[in-house]
Amino acid sequence: MIALCPYYLDTCSTTEIVDVISNHQFALIKRKGKWEQIENTGRKRAEKEAIQAAKSWKSTFDTVPDLIAIIDNECRIVRANRAMAARLGVTPEECVGLTCHCVIHGTDHPPSFCPHRQLLKDGAKHTTKVCEDCLGGHFAVSIAPLHDSEGKLIGSVYVARDINELKQREHRICRYNTVFLKESTGFSAM
Repeated sequence: MIALCPYYLDTCSTTEIVDVISNHQFALIKRKGKWEQIENTGRKRAEKEAIQAAKSWKSTFDTVPDLIAIIDNECRIVRANRAMAARLGVTPEECVGLTCHCVIHGTDHPPSFCPHRQLLKDGAKHTTKVCEDCLGGHFAVSIAPLHDSEGKLIGSVYVARDINELKQREHRICRYNTVFLKESTGFSAM
């Protein structure tokens, strides 16, 4: 929408003119019979900074190797990073609208242990370790609430870190300890 807000310079003080220009994207001023456009450089700079911040956020979001998804209150994926999409075998755009319980847990409804389900109940952040066959094994999952500008819960940020290598190391250490214990005590299972 374009609106014209006329002000007569003859009746405005310098402070009022600065106020008008700072509160509008640009101003048209007629000087000596010619129209001149004056842009609000602060606003233009803020818009450029906002665009750059959005680009930086998107780049960071897609560069992180952890699986990240933004999930709404209806358990639908609103956005997923490249790592999450790759793990699911789709593009980030194809993730949008999929239900998290279907693609992450492989179920028709959110299971009782689902961190997003728990967050929807209590509005609190949750961190847990889970084995998700649909994602390919063991993950450390953190889920944090997302609120709108009025403080209403609108979903969550789901972050899953692959801990399969850690689990394999733990398993090898347990096996080693078991073998070491048997050898050092002379105990032999028959």
